[in-house]
Amino acid sequence: MITWFSTGLDAIYCLCAGIEARIRYRLRTRPECRDKGPRREEELPPVVVTAFVEQTYPSDGDDTYSASVVIKRVLRGHDSLENNRVTIGGFGSPGLCYSNVKKRDTWIFFLNPVSEGFLRLNNTLLKITLPNLDRMNAIINDEPYRRRATSDCVSPSPIPVPCERQYCENNGNCIEDNRSAGIVTRAKCLCLEYCAHSYSPVCGSNGETFPNDCQLRLNSCLRGINYFVRFPNSCEGLH
Repeated sequence: MITWFSTGLDAIYCLCAGIEARIRYRLRTRPECRDKGPRREEELPPVVVTAFVEQTYPSDGDDTYSASVVIKRVLRGHDSLENNRVTIGGFGSPGLCYSNVKKRDTWIFFLNPVSEGFLRLNNTLLKITLPNLDRMNAIINDEPYRRRATSDCVSPSPIPVPCERQYCENNGNCIEDNRSAGIVTRAKCLCLEYCAHSYSPVCGSNGETFPNDCQLRLNSCLRGINYFVRFPNSCEGLH
């Protein structure tokens, strides 16, 4: 009798927890904003990335503002954007459901290139979660989206991805470790240990020419100084 009663309480708790989580989700999501993100490959803009907001800037002259971000992962677009700083405009746009950011935020960004190092927000911001990342990868690769299996009592709340939310100062490299039940639960920052001997010079923000972007990041981390790519070539002739 006690076992049956305990099992019954567990089942009721699971049911109530699931209902409560769904109610919380619907309360904080305006009906007109649900499912506003791209659903098909042709709806995607040229650039889709995950990024960390370093700093926001004043109004762009209209109702929007800009922000400096560090790109963590390139889901769609040129791989050279990864780990670089770019400026994104169009935040605060009244035409988008979710378009406001603050310092230290991390999001999935849908962007249109404007010029070298400058892009503009194209669609509503999307939270960085495993389901959202899986969905975006499925759309980009033109594959059916299959939600990861969960137990009956697992809340529908999204699972965080540590390195997408971790900001590593001075071009440190984020390493995910401490797995629990197959899920990464911790992230740490380390300096790169090795760079390929390829020559593709970049001009650092300190006025020094580095053999490639990797060498800039490595030296930045080892010196404890925050360098970024000022120009994708030699610094010679730049003042």
